[in-house]
Amino acid sequence: MKTDQEILQACQTHLQALQPVKTVEVKYRTVRRDRPELTVDLVLKTEVGQRVYFYEIKRGLSVPRLEHSLLQLKRDSRQAKAHPLLLADYVPPRLADRLVEAGVDFVDAAGNICIHWAGKLYIRIQGHKPKQLHEATFGRLVQSSGLQVIFVLLADPTAVSRSYRDLAKTSGVALGSVARIARELREKGYLQQKGRKQWVLTQKQKLLDLWLSGYGDTLRPKLFVGRFQPPGQDLGETLAKFRKEAEAKGITWALTGGFAADLLTRHFRGNQLGLFVSEWSSELARNLRWLPSPPGPVTVLRQFSPLVVFTPKRPVEGAVAHPLLVYGELFFQGRERELESAKLIFEQYIVPIIHEA
Repeated sequence: MKTDQEILQACQTHLQALQPVKTVEVKYRTVRRDRPELTVDLVLKTEVGQRVYFYEIKRGLSVPRLEHSLLQLKRDSRQAKAHPLLLADYVPPRLADRLVEAGVDFVDAAGNICIHWAGKLYIRIQGHKPKQLHEATFGRLVQSSGLQVIFVLLADPTAVSRSYRDLAKTSGVALGSVARIARELREKGYLQQKGRKQWVLTQKQKLLDLWLSGYGDTLRPKLFVGRFQPPGQDLGETLAKFRKEAEAKGITWALTGGFAADLLTRHFRGNQLGLFVSEWSSELARNLRWLPSPPGPVTVLRQFSPLVVFTPKRPVEGAVAHPLLVYGELFFQGRERELESAKLIFEQYIVPIIHEA
């Protein structure tokens, strides 16, 4: 798999080969102490002037990862007072169109490029295929067990210094697997020792990218209990009946997706009711009169950790899942209004997590 440095060099070479480009300068700087990985300015000197970019390097782009990257890249480029630029190992055509629509320039290692400098320069090169698509070498980190541990480490800043036994209990992952996941996190530089028994979680932005990439394809299917069709059309009433039944049976639960986002941001609820539950049975489904239905509006997911249930600073009417899970679910749904809500969740709840010292 190409390293960030290899992607940077390939993209720099492709830019330098463009006829209007005179020089491509890369200037390294550290922009925040809590993001120890290097970030850079890229200065593009052309026949029509100079353009300064703030860029991020991404590998293995998917739709959710791209949408998340756009939020982060636009935010950071505004702070840096530069234009956003995405560098990648490969940008598939449909993702290239999304970048163009979002107004973000890009270059990939295969040679696909879009530079749009309004009124001065427009370059669009597409159709290049990567010579070889390599699989990411992340081992257990991209498996459901690794994603559950990463969730706990991101959701709870104190978890990083806890014993493997405590981490196993909190993440719902076997003790032996936790030890192997922790070793991989150390080997890849995500866990660094600070003092005799204290550890620090680093590169949180990259870990979040990794977690988000795996949520829809790997973690969510493992947590999926089923989709259901309730007897009524009003999902608010459906939720009220479920809540009464769950409380009577001592079942812990939390809203996710649009319903949770509405409680957290007051922006959008949608027509899909997503629930994490501590336990589920056919008896409960019968009592609720919920029928199994692949296109049904109610989705039930397994609560794998006590941290799934989130306590917001501002009291809300109902139990909500942790913003990381709500964020991942909104991207999994992927519709325009869900993505709007994801942006609000990102700004209000995710940014403090990844930028926490």
